[in-house]
Amino acid sequence: MGGIAALILFLACIVSFISAFIALIAPNSFVLRWAKLTERRRFYGTMFYFFLTMCFMALSISCGVASKGSFILGAIIGYFAFTLGKMLRSGIIPGRPQSSAKAQKQTQEVKRERPAPSPINVPFQQAQATTPKPKAPEKVLPSQILRADDEKIEAAREELPSRILERAGQTKSATSGNTISVKFGNKLFGGNVFNVPRDVASLLWFANGPLKNFDEESVGSHHDIGGGLSVHIFMNSQIEPSVIDVEMPVREPKNRMFVEPLGYFPSYARLNEEQKWGYWNWLCNVDEVTDIGNVFIFYYGLERHLYFGKYKQAADMILRLRAHHTNGSFQAYSGQALLAAALYHKDLSLYNAAFADKPNYSELGLFVRFFLNLPIGADELMLLASDFGFTNKRYIKERTEMFLEILTRRMTERFGSAFLPFSLVDIQHCPLTEVNIVANISLEPRTINVSNITQSPAYKKAGYELLSGTHEELKATLKEMRKRGEA
Repeated sequence: MGGIAALILFLACIVSFISAFIALIAPNSFVLRWAKLTERRRFYGTMFYFFLTMCFMALSISCGVASKGSFILGAIIGYFAFTLGKMLRSGIIPGRPQSSAKAQKQTQEVKRERPAPSPINVPFQQAQATTPKPKAPEKVLPSQILRADDEKIEAAREELPSRILERAGQTKSATSGNTISVKFGNKLFGGNVFNVPRDVASLLWFANGPLKNFDEESVGSHHDIGGGLSVHIFMNSQIEPSVIDVEMPVREPKNRMFVEPLGYFPSYARLNEEQKWGYWNWLCNVDEVTDIGNVFIFYYGLERHLYFGKYKQAADMILRLRAHHTNGSFQAYSGQALLAAALYHKDLSLYNAAFADKPNYSELGLFVRFFLNLPIGADELMLLASDFGFTNKRYIKERTEMFLEILTRRMTERFGSAFLPFSLVDIQHCPLTEVNIVANISLEPRTINVSNITQSPAYKKAGYELLSGTHEELKATLKEMRKRGEA
């Protein structure tokens, strides 16, 4: 019996150490190549080793009943196998260190990528890409490093705030000239590395770290927009929802399909560790479909840039987000913000970029057009007929081309062009309408009162007369056509 026990113990030793060798020295062995068929390669691989060693531990202990020495030796081997399994499962032993390029290549081979699953009334006043990521430990120590190669430091300083970029280079992005590598975790045991495109990283707000660019002190910004009116935007005491605290830990979720949704009015500070990982993972490619909460967190920071930072870059990024994320709430908030920014900066190019293909006829949209001197044309007057008090839209719907032809002629005869001139508007005597201009709770005012342009008495009267006159003329024309048998 002692010989059998010794043989089993010898086999247990061999298997235990082979398991350790496979896990620590050859992490890309046949077992892990087999496990690539699953999403969690390390989990299944390490559990395989753990199960195998535990089986031999049980055998060695059971046979050790006949021998005290065998029992002691079996217990030692079992304890070693149990400890090894726990270390591998928890990620304390990450495997043999590898070069960044090789690690990324191997990660691409063994893991299929899956995308991550998103007022106060202040009136206007007079004179006023998914890149591969190294495996993360279960828990990550809070630290953050922005890395850049020597030849990229000057370019990074141009795009990012004037802070010292800390070099700690191991990981390099495949598109290193256009990305900034952001690392969360401990250098010794690895961590989460996110290769964020430079145009995205330059628009993030950091509360601390080498790229600190957020000042909590309340400041304001004031612009005259003309007509005796001005816009005043300021920061309140609320915490900026997009600001990033680099000391907060980040952890890759075990299953990305079951990460808790972000909910309404999210902020970076309130995200749990797995949600933060999802946010950073999405920042690597902001065009990807994601929880709309991730889009809003980034967008809140862009709204701040519209008034207190990189206005042009932020406006372009908002246009990009609108093209890829069709959520109704996001489209509404961002559309109003772009209108307000175009008004604030008196930027005709921004208005055209955002609304040339799909005009905005809201109260704010027409108010902005008034100050940018973009009068409405004959076709737009037909679309806005109800706002001018014209309700009989039968011919507008049934005889659209004929109605437009007659209306264009009548407008040209009366005003010299097929546009209803804003010179008819008396901005001081228009009724006011409250509209939203920002979603970011740390900016005020979030809503403003704007003049309802179409309700200016003289302007509304002119529009109604044109529509009514066109209707009557088309009615008479159709009557004559019916007499001739042409209608």
